[in-house]
Amino acid sequence: MKQRHVIHHLYNLAGTAVLSMAFASPLVAAPSYEIEAVLVAEDQYQGESGVIPKPIFRPHETDATLLPRFWISSNERGAEEDGAAVDSKGGITILKNSSNKVLSQLVIEDACLPVVNPDGSSYGCAPPGAEGHPRHPHGIDIDIARQLAYQVVEHSGLQWNADRSGFDIAQSTDEESALLVVYDIRNPRNPGILEAYVLGHGAEEVAVNELNGKAYVGNHEPSPTDIPCFVSVIDRNAASPYRFIDLADELQCVQGIQVDEPLGQVYGTTHIGEVMYVFDSYTDSIAYSVDIRGPFDAQVQGLSGGVPDGAVLHMHDLAADLLRHRAYQTIHTLAPAVETDEATTDEEAEITGRWVAEVDTNPASRTFRRVRIFDLSNGQTADDVPSHSDASGPFENRFVHAHFLEVDPIRKALLVTGEHTGNLGVVDTRRGKLKQVIAISRPIPGCELPPPEPGEAPAAPEPHVHGVNIQNLAGTAYVSDEGEDCFYESVTILEP
Repeated sequence: MKQRHVIHHLYNLAGTAVLSMAFASPLVAAPSYEIEAVLVAEDQYQGESGVIPKPIFRPHETDATLLPRFWISSNERGAEEDGAAVDSKGGITILKNSSNKVLSQLVIEDACLPVVNPDGSSYGCAPPGAEGHPRHPHGIDIDIARQLAYQVVEHSGLQWNADRSGFDIAQSTDEESALLVVYDIRNPRNPGILEAYVLGHGAEEVAVNELNGKAYVGNHEPSPTDIPCFVSVIDRNAASPYRFIDLADELQCVQGIQVDEPLGQVYGTTHIGEVMYVFDSYTDSIAYSVDIRGPFDAQVQGLSGGVPDGAVLHMHDLAADLLRHRAYQTIHTLAPAVETDEATTDEEAEITGRWVAEVDTNPASRTFRRVRIFDLSNGQTADDVPSHSDASGPFENRFVHAHFLEVDPIRKALLVTGEHTGNLGVVDTRRGKLKQVIAISRPIPGCELPPPEPGEAPAAPEPHVHGVNIQNLAGTAYVSDEGEDCFYESVTILEP
C-alpha cells in the first residue's frame, strides 16, 4: 500500500511538472505481471524447487523502500493454547531488495514494548496480550524521512478507559486495544523498538504522513469507550502525542487508511458504514465524506437481485494514487450488519465481494468526488458464484475476493488480492477493467487437513491471501499469503 515512498523521492529528484508530464501519457497501459520468486516460511519448506525458504511467518503485509533498498515483512505468526501464547514468531523480517537476502529478524512476543502515556510520560512495558493471546502484528508503514517503521499489533494487553485519559489492563480480547509499535530502522541489520502507543479496539492498518510525521490508525471494531469509533492520530513530536478524530457512531469505524501528502489529506474507508471519509491532516478533522453505497447500487452488474435486504457493504483496505489523487477501497463482502456492541457483519448470509470503489479526491478535477465501481468477477458474477466457497478450478480462473490493494500510478495499475480465492487481480485504472488474474496461494506438499467431525463433510482448503505492496521504479510487487489450510505462509514477488 506504500508506493508513495517512491513518489516522494521522484518529486524531490525531478519536480512536479516533469513527473506529471511523464506519467500522464494516455498511451501507458497497465502491464501484465510475472512471478519472479516465491518466499515461504522456512519451517514449512519441504525441499521442493520453485520456492525459497526464508524467516517470514504468516506475513500480513509488507512495505518496501527505494532508498535505502530493503523491504519489511510484518509477521503475524502466533497462537493461543490453554491461555498462553505459543509458536510466537510475530514481529518483522527485513530483507534486501532484489536479492531478498535476510538482513535481520526481530521477534517481539517477549520483548519490552515501552508504552507512552497520554501525557507523553512512560507507562512501562506493555503487559501480555489479553487471555494469553500472542501479539499478532498486522499492518506496517515505513517513514523513510525519519527512518522509522510503524506496525499495528492486535493485542496490547491494555484498553482505553471510557474518556481515553488513561489505560486499564484488558481482561478480555473483546475490549482490548491494539498497539502501534515504532521501530528504529536506521540500521536494517539491527532494528530496535523505540516505543508503543495504545490504539482503539480492532485496529489493523497504519498510514504515516511523511511530511509532518503523524501516524493515522482507525479501529474497525468499536472500542469500549464513550466514543466507540475514532481515528487515532499519533504525533511523536508533540508533548501530548495522542489525538483523536471522532466519528459519529459504532457503524462508522474506519479500517483501511492512507495518506495523500500532496493534498494534506487522509482517506479512511469505513468497515460497514458504506462511506469513505476524507480527513484534514493539518487540523486532524473531518473534511468531508463520500457515499459508496449509492454508486454501488447504480453501477454493479451481475447482481440481479441487488444488495440483499438488510445487507451492507463490508469494506476493507484502501490505497491512494498520489499523482492523480484517487482513493481505492475494496468491497469485501455484502452481508447484514448485526447491531451488537461489536457492530460486525453476519457471516452466515453473505455474498463474497469482488469489487473496488474508486473515488476522485482531486478538488481540481472535473469529476471531483465521482465514484467508479470496478468489477473483478473474472467471468464469475455474484449471480453465478455468490460465495468464494462456490468457486472451483484454478485460482487464476476464479473471481478476485477483494481484500487488500495497492496502486501503481506510474503504470496505471491497481493490484488487488483475492483473500479466499487465492489470487491477485491486475486492474487497468484508466478503464477500470480487470486485465489479469494470477494464482498466489501454493499448497504444501504432503500436507493434509485434520479429519472432519463425525457427520460433517470434509472442508475444502481455503486460501488466506492478504497484503500487497509495490516498490521502486521497477514496479516490483510483494503479495503476502498468511497460509493456513495446508497453504504456504509466503510472499510472492512479481515484476511487470
